[in-house]
Amino acid sequence: MSFTDCPWDRRSIAAILRDRADSYGDRVFFHYADRSYTYDRLRGESDRLAAGFRGMGVGKGDRVCIMMNVSDDYLFLWFALSRLGAVEVPINTAYKGDLLEYILNFSGAKILVIEEEYLERLRPLEGNLEGIEKIVVRSTAPGTPWANATPFASVSFRNLFLDGVDLPDVPVHASDICSIVFTSGTTGRSKGVLIPVNFNYRFATRHVEIMRYAEEDVLYNFLPFFHVAGKFQALAAMLVGGRMLVREKLSVGQFWDDVRQYGVTGFISVGGILHMLNSQPPRPDDADNPLRKVYAVPIPKEFRSDFERRFGVRMQEAYGATEDGLVLSTLWDEEAPPGSCGKPSWLYQVDIFDGNDLPCPPNVPGEIVVRPNEPFAMMEGYDKMPDATLAAFRSLWFHTGDRGVKDGNGWFFFLDRTKDAIRRRGENISSYEVERVINAHPKVAESAVVPVPSELGEDEVKAVVILKPGETPAPMELVRFCEERMAYFAVPRFIEYVAELPRTPTQKVEKYKLRNEGITPSTWDRKTDGEHSGKPG
Repeated sequence: MSFTDCPWDRRSIAAILRDRADSYGDRVFFHYADRSYTYDRLRGESDRLAAGFRGMGVGKGDRVCIMMNVSDDYLFLWFALSRLGAVEVPINTAYKGDLLEYILNFSGAKILVIEEEYLERLRPLEGNLEGIEKIVVRSTAPGTPWANATPFASVSFRNLFLDGVDLPDVPVHASDICSIVFTSGTTGRSKGVLIPVNFNYRFATRHVEIMRYAEEDVLYNFLPFFHVAGKFQALAAMLVGGRMLVREKLSVGQFWDDVRQYGVTGFISVGGILHMLNSQPPRPDDADNPLRKVYAVPIPKEFRSDFERRFGVRMQEAYGATEDGLVLSTLWDEEAPPGSCGKPSWLYQVDIFDGNDLPCPPNVPGEIVVRPNEPFAMMEGYDKMPDATLAAFRSLWFHTGDRGVKDGNGWFFFLDRTKDAIRRRGENISSYEVERVINAHPKVAESAVVPVPSELGEDEVKAVVILKPGETPAPMELVRFCEERMAYFAVPRFIEYVAELPRTPTQKVEKYKLRNEGITPSTWDRKTDGEHSGKPG
């Protein structure tokens, strides 16, 4: 069975694993730490774990929250839940406080699987979690020092691997929801994207098509599994019968040694990773490595040619999102115009609309809109948010909220985000969520959070703050307040105190003006800790 003609009832990751294990049973699928796992062993371990979760009452359609690091265990769990037809709800391991509480409650899950190191995040939430009944704790150390760490019934992850259990087959169709991924909200709370089986499958097949992966490829996967990219890269390797090196995180100093030792041929770069690799001192053997394919989001156009020549690689990129997939791309043997993010694939229709949802003529900017040519090849909507779903699919097109332009030859160009989302080091950040935390500080009257350019590409976070009368907190006080209540990557680097914010006649904050102002003489920089005054302007 090839990935292009997979039957509709065999597109779940568990079904794909069964097929690949039948074909490549004793071939190594992935390396993790000092261990190697064949396709057969992955199937066996995931089935054993599925038996344990079935014993806890998990069945088709049940939601399970996961707050785990990248590991072999996460892969076992991912395939185990698919085997049961359950719904995986991955949670960013940096989340804490109000946002973590919101996702746990909103998800509707009764079971949370969590790393031992994150258990302390649950203590401030005691009494506020409405649906979680059981905690499964993954501990890398012997014993159970976490037994009394939470008010919930808890079990050890390791104890859920059961032998000798005859698992029944669970029918899973391409239309079934397999995952709920929470994206950063912009004008409201974070939204849970309902991902059907076929959408998950098409993420991976599109990645294979874009990168021209084959059986001999070895992919380097260090991306967190709470994001879609780490998962579609793993499934892409499986679809072609390839191999994968799994690392919990990227080490720039170890990267090229890993590439050479394991014969890595491809990887996904997000954020400023290529900037960091490019900044390493040149070596005469830089191009003497097996790496040939880099999927870069985004491609650093300022040094692309030099990087490709130096390391003997080729870069590819695509345009897409958690809601709609990899909708625009360039074929491997095509040369796109400079700055283009590609053309639509056979799977999607893509256009540029004006404010009245009418197509824009070539070379006229507008909003990028998308719709699929195949059922269930995009999200099914936002969980429990019908109004947001209807708004997103206005006029039967998914409205991305991104501005772009299409030239006369059908090439698309991304211009900017029209939403207030911020992207820093590969993470999407909700300005709304950051503002909620800052505004909760007793000395703050109001805040507006905007992106400013980063020297590593993408964005840094800037908070423009109005203080209450008579209050003069040091900017670092706000930073520490944020550090206790939000993910580390969302904590503002820049803070500027102002007397007022620019507003429309209806009193909405004109954030585009704050973005255009960028860094001013009054902006305080956490990186230099006081180089700027940070005083109200």
